Amino acid sequence: MPIKLLGENFPGNVDEMLANRALSVVFNTFVIKTAGPNAAAKLSFIDENPKGYKIYTEFLAPDASTRIQLDGQLKGALDKIMAGAQSEAASKLDVMGRVLNKEFRDLFNKRLLGAFYDTRFEKGSPLNKICRKIADKKCESRYGKVGVVTERLGGTNKAAVKDIMISLYMDDEVEATNACKKSGIKWKAFLIKDAIREQKGLSAGADLVKMDAKKLVICGFENVNDTSLLKLMKQMIELQMDYNTRKKAPKVFEQVKKKEPKTSPIQKLKFDAMIKLLISKGAIPDRKYVV
Repeated sequence: MPIKLLGENFPGNVDEMLANRALSVVFNTFVIKTAGPNAAAKLSFIDENPKGYKIYTEFLAPDASTRIQLDGQLKGALDKIMAGAQSEAASKLDVMGRVLNKEFRDLFNKRLLGAFYDTRFEKGSPLNKICRKIADKKCESRYGKVGVVTERLGGTNKAAVKDIMISLYMDDEVEATNACKKSGIKWKAFLIKDAIREQKGLSAGADLVKMDAKKLVICGFENVNDTSLLKLMKQMIELQMDYNTRKKAPKVFEQVKKKEPKTSPIQKLKFDAMIKLLISKGAIPDRKYVV
């Protein structure tokens, strides 16, 4: 059954991969590089599905052009077949062929296929190039025209912003963050992703803050009816979420503590612990949103 990547159908098992001739060439190159020529020979075995004596002459014989090296019980079973009556060898090789087909399919379906798809995040890999081409064609339909997005994010480098959009479409957050650095936009890709999707400009993140009196109670504050305390908390969070002002946030937290009784559990918290608490209670987004 095909799997969905970037809104496209990709082979979900080794048989589907072999049926996709264009992609199977890329997969075969990956198999040789990752698992070696013996694994590539096993892939050819599945593809050709030989019968009878051809199983031996084409894949298992010492002089076979696409030789598969067997070990353990399978090697012993092959030696026994070839040492026996030649009239019975073909039918016995057919039985062995079915065993080999299952073992080889398990190798590719359970191990190598998933590893192959992981290479879509490896910059410059053949699969990465294929996926980037797909994302290049589709990302503007999701996020908007690159020129509009560039203006909305306050950038000037359209090519770099296009790279952000392509990487986000691929869910490649590492490369998206790298592209952010090239664009001159001082925000991590996670927040940019939200900004692009919601078609708005980047701000200090005030729209992402969920701080109110109820959240103060949940976080352990006691002086929850003090509106100046709530105001300071919102200010602290917004400073923390702004790349250019985050160094000021801990100082505001010290002002917050002065609003709380000396017996308040908040007095024992350090700034980083306070941020983690706010994240855990849903008052602000996960730390990945914070530069």
